[in-house]
Parts: sequence; C-alpha cells; structure tokens
Amino acid sequence: EQVDPTPGPASKTIAADHMARMQRLVAQLPERQREVVYLRIFEGLDVSETARAMRCRAGTVKALLNQARTRLKEQWQ
Repeated sequence: EQVDPTPGPASKTIAADHMARMQRLVAQLPERQREVVYLRIFEGLDVSETARAMRCRAGTVKALLNQARTRLKEQWQ
C-alpha cells in the first residue's frame, strides 16, 4: 500500500500554528537580532549579503544570529 506524502489538515494546522508562534517570538527580539533573522532565515541571504544589508561585519551577523537563535529556543519551551 502506498502512503500519500501530502500533509493532512491536522499537520497543516500545526505547522501554521508553529509559524505564527515563531513570528510572534521573532517580533519580540531586539531590533538587530530581528533584522538578522529576517534576512538570513526568511529572505535566505547568506552571511556576506546580510552583512552588507545591515552595514556590519560578517562576524556581527553570526553573533547576532546565534544570540537570536538562543533566545528563540529559550522562549519556545
């Protein structure tokens, strides 16, 4: 018997709920952390592109993203 890989309604609802929750948590981040999350995660820019967009160094981008991820993990639980 073949299994349909398409997510069912319950899976779609859970995914939508998780995305909405994550967006609320991201919105609560400090401005620079929020900016780096949007550029790197949601827009898909690489580190150097993000650094140019934010007018900072690549190391700053990495540090801000690490701080944001740590804070988001803490708040998710």
